Amino acid sequence: MQVALGRAASDEFRSGIYKSPSQVPIIDGIYLEAYLPPKKLLQRERYSQSTRNKPSHDHSETELSNAHGEVIEQGFKLEWLKLKLDEVSLRRKKLDVDVLQLDERVKNIELMRLYFKLDCLKTNLEEVSLERKKSDDA
Repeated sequence: MQVALGRAASDEFRSGIYKSPSQVPIIDGIYLEAYLPPKKLLQRERYSQSTRNKPSHDHSETELSNAHGEVIEQGFKLEWLKLKLDEVSLRRKKLDVDVLQLDERVKNIELMRLYFKLDCLKTNLEEVSLERKKSDDA
């Protein structure tokens, strides 16, 4: 990251201008409006409105792939988005495997608990039977 004199390390250098993190969305929006035709701006706004309030983990892999394709069609160069999409897909697959492993562990622990409980009940039954036998013999 380039840092000019009098600039904070957190300032970003975009489009030839240093911006503080709070200014990035505002200035980027200005650049998008300046360089995109009205039709593309309308499509972008509709897409943004439909996805803005949706948490990122709720997007399916298909939705992300479709969004990537639509953005590429609009003329954006987004190789970094493809890399990020691949990274997110891989992470989700790993998480799915982890969830399956955890489910299996939970089932095993529940089985162990049931076997332990059964063993305790058998022991209690044997003790009660032995006490009854002693009381019957006496």
